[in-house]
Parts: sequence; C-alpha cells; structure tokens
Amino acid sequence: MSSLEFRKLAAAGARVPAPDVSVMALLEEYERLSVEPDRPFPNLETFQMEVREDQLTTVDVNNDFTLLLDEDAIPRKGIVMIEFPDGVRPLLVPREIVGTILIEVATAKISRYLQDAENAYYAASKLSLAFRGNDLILRQALEDATILPRKAASQILAPSDFQFHFWTHLTDLLLQDVRAKVAKTERDHGLCQSALIVAYSVFHMKGGFQRDQEKAADLKKLDAAVRRPPCVFGYQDLCGLKDEKGVSFVNRRSPDFIYGFLKEKTKPSDGETLPFLVRVHVSVQNKDYFIQRDNLVAVFLRKRRETSDELRTHYLDEWVAALKDFTYPPAAQRDSVFRLDVEIRIKEEYPLFSALSNGSVLCLAAELPGTAETARAELAKCFSAESILRPFDELLALSRSKLLKDVRLYLPFWLTMPIVSDIVRLFRFGPHGVEDKKGGKKGVPGP
Repeated sequence: MSSLEFRKLAAAGARVPAPDVSVMALLEEYERLSVEPDRPFPNLETFQMEVREDQLTTVDVNNDFTLLLDEDAIPRKGIVMIEFPDGVRPLLVPREIVGTILIEVATAKISRYLQDAENAYYAASKLSLAFRGNDLILRQALEDATILPRKAASQILAPSDFQFHFWTHLTDLLLQDVRAKVAKTERDHGLCQSALIVAYSVFHMKGGFQRDQEKAADLKKLDAAVRRPPCVFGYQDLCGLKDEKGVSFVNRRSPDFIYGFLKEKTKPSDGETLPFLVRVHVSVQNKDYFIQRDNLVAVFLRKRRETSDELRTHYLDEWVAALKDFTYPPAAQRDSVFRLDVEIRIKEEYPLFSALSNGSVLCLAAELPGTAETARAELAKCFSAESILRPFDELLALSRSKLLKDVRLYLPFWLTMPIVSDIVRLFRFGPHGVEDKKGGKKGVPGP
C-alpha cells in the first residue's frame, strides 16, 4: 500500500497497517514544496527523519531516472535518492510520486525561474531563434511554463511534438545558464535538479507516447485481422497473424501482446451480451478457438454446410460400399440409430462444429447489429424452440430415407432389382444369408 493510499484510507476511518514514517514525512515535505517551490529539495543532510538503508534506492539521473517512470521497473515503495552530475546535490523523493508530484514540483521551480524578467527575456530570445515561424505557439508555451506550472507539468507527461522540443530546448538553456556560474546558490541547485528531471521526463514520456500510439495502431490492425477469413483462430493462429508488411505481431511486439489482446477482448464490456472475441472451447482437443462475435453466426452456418456435405458424402460412400457387399449398416435401418450415429460422428470427427452448436450463444449473436439479416433468417431455421437447436441430423438436413434413395443411384442396376438381388444373394451366401462382423445383416435392403 502506498503512503498516499494509506492517508486516504486513514482519513476515511478505515483500519490500515502502520505507515512508513519516513516516507510519510517526505510526502509532507513535497506537499510544502508544491505550495512553496522556492524551498530546496530534501536530501540526506536536510531531511529530519532517519532513512534506513533497506528503504533507500539510489539512482543516477543520467542513467537510471527514466526507469523510475516505468510502473514496474523499480518497486513503487520506499525512498529514492537521485544523484546529479557537476556537483549538483542529490535529492530524496518517495518512490510513489516520482512520475507525478516530483515532476510538478520541478516544473514549479522552473516557473519561478521564468517569473524573473531577466530570465524570461533570456529564455524567450534564445527560444525564438529555435522556433522561428512559431511565435504564437511559443508565446503560449512560455506563458504556461511561467504562470501555469500544473498545466505545463501535464503537458510534460503527455507531450506533443512541439511541447517535446520546447521543453528539451528550454531545459538545455537553463542548464547552460546554471553551469556557467562558478558558485551555485541553493536556487541554482534546485533549478539544475528540476531541469534534468523535466528533460528526462519529457524525453521518456514522448517515447512512451509514441510507443502507446504504435501499440494502439497495432491493436487496431489486430482487431481488423480477426474479422477476416478464416474467422476462426486458435492461440497459435493469432500469434501467426501479420501486419500489412508481412511482419507478425508477435515479432513486432511479443507473445504478451497477443495475450493482453485476448484478455481484454474476451471479456464483455458494460452493456454487451457477448465479448468482442467469443471463446469456443473444444473439450476433445482441449483447445480454445476465438471468433469475432459478428462472424459467429456466419461461421456456424458455414461449418454447418461443410459438415453436412462431408457427412452426406461419407454416408453415401460407406453405405454404397456396404450394400455392394450385401451388408445393411445398422444406421441405415432405423431413424433412431441413424440420429445417434450422426451425433456420435459430430462429437468425435467435427468437435469444433459441435462446440459451436450452442443455442444460447447463437441466439445472442443473432441479435447483434453486425449479424447479416440473411444469416439471421437462416439461423432461425436451425432452432426447434427458443435457444434450442434441432438434433444434429435435422440440423444438417440429413435424412436416412433420402440417403438410401441416393445410395440406390450409385448401385448397379441389377442390385436394385429385388428378384435379381435375391438370386445373387442366394448363390453368394446360401439360403439364409450371414451376419457380418458389425451386426449388419447380409443382403440387399428393401426400398
């Protein structure tokens, strides 16, 4: 728990563990600095509280400071001592406010420097040379830095291109001004500390802002990619998706990029009935597939047609071969056996289609505005009741009797004539026929 969180909870009367007294005292010092920016930054000599070695992290402003601006690079607790070059004194700061209040205080100190007319003239004259043709925007930036330090600090945390160059030039000017002095005052130390803190912060934040923009653009591209065929993606399929230049998103980013995308997109937002990506778990394979919700009905209907065509061909081939051998398969004899056989085949041989056949989820998908009206109408025929899909044989339009009629078209003409087929059977199997190994009766079926 951070010290700021502790103070909020304590103020609300909640029971909280004992705070770190040194950190709390240092936070109070920075609260005073926010109001009185002329006060010096605290250091080990001026800070009244003892700082234990186990709670102190020392960083060099030139090498390690930007790590403090990354959320997880250095633990967000304890106290940080920032060291500066050229004999500038180090400062102490609570770790938890490095990326916020410290930057605000540093900006406020620069603001006090610019409030001096001579300093303001020096900065304006130098910057006008660097930003020729941008007088109006430069004047506004200088005004913000001089009289609106909090606004200026917020711009440092999310800088535009101009603000990035403005603060880079301004802090460089301030450092040149301070370094030219033989004897540095307390204010000079504070100004040099502030200029370096702001310079590294704006540099880091600009890079982070660009990285965030690039990441947002990649997320948008990935968002579009999962909408395109084949529309059904396993995790490895997602990792293999590429941008317009043929570079996979995993190579551009990392596997965590895909994982983070899935984590966000598989949870429905407020007011949504289905998440952007619907997770379809295939238990037989112990594998998850992901389908963009607007494609779910279309994918189901496509798989339905594919599965129906494949199973029909499979049954035709199997039954024709069996009947040529005078074997009457059990599934061809009774509708109930055929229905069960279709269901078993679907679950074993078409596990994805089986998993997609979720009436409740398909009903929700049908109501989405992104679902085509034709697909919605076709899906409606797949239900026997609300949210209840028809049995698989009906769902796939597979009829035992129709299949048998089609089978007869593939049989030799003489085999479809009862008298001729009986004679052939008599010569081949004897007067009683035999049972095959699967339990199907040897002989030619009736019509």
